[in-house]
Amino acid sequence: AYDRDTPVLFINVPEFLMKKKLSINDSTLTEKINSIEKCIFTANIVVFDDIATKTASDYDKELLYTYINYRTDNLLTNIYTTNISIYNLPNELGDRLADRIIGYSKCVELNGSGMRGNTK
Repeated sequence: AYDRDTPVLFINVPEFLMKKKLSINDSTLTEKINSIEKCIFTANIVVFDDIATKTASDYDKELLYTYINYRTDNLLTNIYTTNISIYNLPNELGDRLADRIIGYSKCVELNGSGMRGNTK
């Protein structure tokens, strides 16, 4: 369960955005999404995982901008993960959202091979 005292919230962005759209017609899902959204606005830290791994619609960009803008304006900590270069963020997320993310972030690049499919 999510509540206002959530210190850290981890959101898989593509999954969350898909569920947000599906919640329009699913009242059970709507309650869960509303609960997560409350935490987005109050959690000490939000990890936006895989933020630019799929092409974002205008709706997705506006929704993410609303969350991220609120959090940055209120000096709340955000962590963003993506497998694309910081220089490609504007192409994937649009200039306004990319500027908000890049302008309030320190980029840490992790190099190495991925772990997906690695059975060793």
